[in-house]
Amino acid sequence: MLLDHFVVHIDNNRSLLSDLANRAKSAGFPMDLNKGKGTKGFHALNIWMGQQYFEIPWLKREDGGGWKSEWVDMYNSGKRGLFCIFLRAKNIDQLEIQLRKIGIPIKKEKVSFKVLGLFTKTMPWTTLHLPQLPGSDIEISFIEYEPGIVEKWITQMKPNATSVGIQGIGGCEIQVIQFNECVNFLKRVFPNATETEKSLSIPLEHGFLNVKPGTRNNTTFVASASNPALQGKKFGFENVEVRVN
Repeated sequence: MLLDHFVVHIDNNRSLLSDLANRAKSAGFPMDLNKGKGTKGFHALNIWMGQQYFEIPWLKREDGGGWKSEWVDMYNSGKRGLFCIFLRAKNIDQLEIQLRKIGIPIKKEKVSFKVLGLFTKTMPWTTLHLPQLPGSDIEISFIEYEPGIVEKWITQMKPNATSVGIQGIGGCEIQVIQFNECVNFLKRVFPNATETEKSLSIPLEHGFLNVKPGTRNNTTFVASASNPALQGKKFGFENVEVRVN
């Protein structure tokens, strides 16, 4: 498994979005406010860096227009910030069997939504959603793409931070208030995770996913860069910080 993308909900506020784009660009992450996907009910912008990306949605209508129903309810209740960290999986059907066997409640989905109210579009991936981490709004979920989709989409992910020397997001550190409860849950899902007194490390391909205790539920994403001028740069939005190493 490896880090894939991260869903961070934000207000439908053009000034707020413009400020975010400026701060992201100053840290080396180009962001085009005129791009993104959506329906009449939601819109989502992206910040791309290599094969990873931030998906930054907001609702335009209360019903969400095809956005994930649980997230629509959370959004309408006033919640914002990181809702999901997606890990790319190679055999999501087998993973589903394993998780159900040990009693983990999961939800498997094929994403589809109406486009302009005329036809239904089904996306070429399958997702497997875990429950939220105890005491937080954050899910760690899984995604498997149809063959060839990632390679095809990489050429379309523009603007991409690789153009300025940022290679991708290689690490993620989640700070949680209910640390012990999160550890107990995640060790069932990831039996090969390594636990210490103050952290849980989940091994990934080409990166890391760590969970640590904190006074707030915050998450830091670590990007790698070949451009020395960008090292140490960072920007934040909602309960997320992005740092370049």
